[in-house]
Amino acid sequence: MVLQEGRTDYIVVVLLEDVPQKALTEELKVYLKTFTYIDAREYSNDIEMIRKRIRFALPKIPLKQYKVLIYHTDFFCLLKIL
Repeated sequence: MVLQEGRTDYIVVVLLEDVPQKALTEELKVYLKTFTYIDAREYSNDIEMIRKRIRFALPKIPLKQYKVLIYHTDFFCLLKIL
């Protein structure tokens, strides 16, 4: 996965759908156990609430200081914050 490159301070996983077993790699399993994840289905796809949850999960520094890499599939989105 793209997210193995470089040092990572924060990773936020946003689950969009049920992740099929074939898409559930060992790396993704570790991310789900280790880092914050947000299940978008819990918010009935309320984009504003999901955005607030992502913001709450991010480090408390000014947004313009973030460098964010995004990796996504049909089932989940990973946000790597450097």
